[in-house]
Amino acid sequence: MARRLFWLVPDHPTDLNLNNKGGRIMRLSRILSVLFATHLTLLMSCGGDTEGELIGAVERGDVSSFEALLEEGADVNTQLGNRKTILMLAAEKGQLELVRLLVDKGAEIRVKDFDGWSALLYAAKEGHGETWRLLLEAGAQPDEQTSSGRTSLSFAAENGVVAMIELLIEKAVDINAEDVTKRTALTYAAEKNHADVVQLFLDSGAEVDARDYDNLTALLYAAENGHTEVVQLLLRKDASIHASPDDGQNALIRAAQNGHANSVQVLLDQGAAIGSRDKANRTALIRAAENGHIEVVELLLSKGADLNALGNTEKTALTWAAMGGHTDLVQVLLGKRASVNTRDVDGWTALKWATSKDHVEVAQLLTEAGATE
Repeated sequence: MARRLFWLVPDHPTDLNLNNKGGRIMRLSRILSVLFATHLTLLMSCGGDTEGELIGAVERGDVSSFEALLEEGADVNTQLGNRKTILMLAAEKGQLELVRLLVDKGAEIRVKDFDGWSALLYAAKEGHGETWRLLLEAGAQPDEQTSSGRTSLSFAAENGVVAMIELLIEKAVDINAEDVTKRTALTYAAEKNHADVVQLFLDSGAEVDARDYDNLTALLYAAENGHTEVVQLLLRKDASIHASPDDGQNALIRAAQNGHANSVQVLLDQGAAIGSRDKANRTALIRAAENGHIEVVELLLSKGADLNALGNTEKTALTWAAMGGHTDLVQVLLGKRASVNTRDVDGWTALKWATSKDHVEVAQLLTEAGATE
């Protein structure tokens, strides 16, 4: 641009009227105004909005427009902010042909943005398998990590992309690699209910009882979310059925409090301790009643759970059900002859709690069963 603007600069200092007190300011002002206007015009004519045009082409998947922009001089390594490149954006959007074009034009493949994301990792996160494979074949590293330690393997596990995982295992990536929260790929697969991926990991030597920073294992994630098939797979590989995180809630308690009857059944069949307690001294039965899960409560009672067990505040399952206004559950518990007048640490009974929370039907059921405040 300097070559285009040289004509604006005077050939001799006197042309600026520097010795002319009356004309110097006007002359300088005119020159600066012309320089600014010309600079703005040149920016616009030379593609000042090239970045926006590139982004638009990626969003539309417009290969011809994108290629034309590159032929006009657009940089294949254009950065869009946070050091994210146009290649990363194309990979994130799964624009296979645009990624191929950029790779063929020499775009940097292994460069990362400020958060440690590469084009390969963007493709993996969004589950774009073909785009991911193209980048890998073009020289991306299979074990690349984001700043938080997420890898292609953990993203593939979370998304359930078996083919991607099989290729990574062939390339000998660390199957037990941990991110900054100490989570492994197995825990992501278990949490998202990808049974085929869980099986693949277990067959490939994944550590079944690996714990994250919250002391959660793959089994705990699966049980909490009611992924019964995954629970079974993990137990067959001798996952610890009694493992519990800092809150003391083992797989049985987590499954029960979230109403996952099938998972509760499997865990009980495999030896889960029905009377185990969490850090609040509550059993699986109490947690299920607290959340109104009738099917789970009935299952636990049929397996011998203590109907009148007390938690940390000396509330029974009946008290918790009454507090929550779970009318049908209260009826079930009364039918099982639950103690109606047990008092908690504050001296309150189930009836008093129901009355205080305006659960009229529950209060009526309790009264008919001989409850008092």
